[in-house]
Amino acid sequence: MRALRFVHHLIWGLAGLSLAGICACSNDNNTPDTPAPNPAKRISVATWNVHNFFDTVCDSGACGGDNYEPSVSQSAYFDKLNSVVSGIRFINADVMLLQEIENQTCFDDIIKELNSNSKQEVSGVFGEQGKAASMDVGIIVRGQIKGVQKYRDDHPIAQPDGTTKLLARELLQADIVLHNGVELTAFTTHFVSKATDAVGDRRQGEADLTQKILAEYVQAHPERLVVFGGDLNDFPDSPQIQALSRDGILTSVTKNMPANEILTWRNASALDHIFYPSAYESCLKDTRIICDEKRYDGFNTSDHCSVKAVFDWIP
Repeated sequence: MRALRFVHHLIWGLAGLSLAGICACSNDNNTPDTPAPNPAKRISVATWNVHNFFDTVCDSGACGGDNYEPSVSQSAYFDKLNSVVSGIRFINADVMLLQEIENQTCFDDIIKELNSNSKQEVSGVFGEQGKAASMDVGIIVRGQIKGVQKYRDDHPIAQPDGTTKLLARELLQADIVLHNGVELTAFTTHFVSKATDAVGDRRQGEADLTQKILAEYVQAHPERLVVFGGDLNDFPDSPQIQALSRDGILTSVTKNMPANEILTWRNASALDHIFYPSAYESCLKDTRIICDEKRYDGFNTSDHCSVKAVFDWIP
């Protein structure tokens, strides 16, 4: 693995927060690399677009050359698998939100490799569209997934021209019990790209729908840590990303960081984001962007860097 450079930003919280006596966040001054003080539990969450992890089967019937689906040899497949697995291990998060994985087979191979040499077993859930050569999302956790919900098929999005669209990829929800006993809920998706949606109408609809679903969930579960992340294909100051913070219910883990320190794609754009409930801002202890040695040249064989957030949580 190439040498790596990190962008660090520490956010030392407000006074310890209590929500209706249900839970609280720690307010210690330990660094994010040290264990959380008792009774706080340290939790890490990361999002990473692994970039075009296809299997060896040509599902579209047109692979290689200028076609969207590449022609992948067995050796190239295992090289990519090893790169993804080594990247996940290096990122070292309790909850990994992943994008651009072709199908369940690829995802299962990631889980199998992670568990082949690990002290803590991981489990996962995949959000498959069911279309040939689709790029989909998954969640991998150190612990168990106790519940799953998918929103894409049941939530059409109205467009300005009177048509409706679905989310470009699944909005995937996992209810999780981590290895340290902490219960939380994670969401991930991958908004439509600017290449497909240059004006941004569909992406705006995706953001509005996602914010509505997350806001309702957070308000219904005020005692629970909720995280949402993914490759959202837009800038922090865009209407689409700003919509996710509407009504002040959610906030971004990078909101207090300089713009030039949060770039995650080709040293040009901050397209990858993590949000969590604003009520728990004092829980956030660290946000870091994980890239290769050229800082914003992606990570491993991906053209995206990873965003990782660290929380201290008192159930």
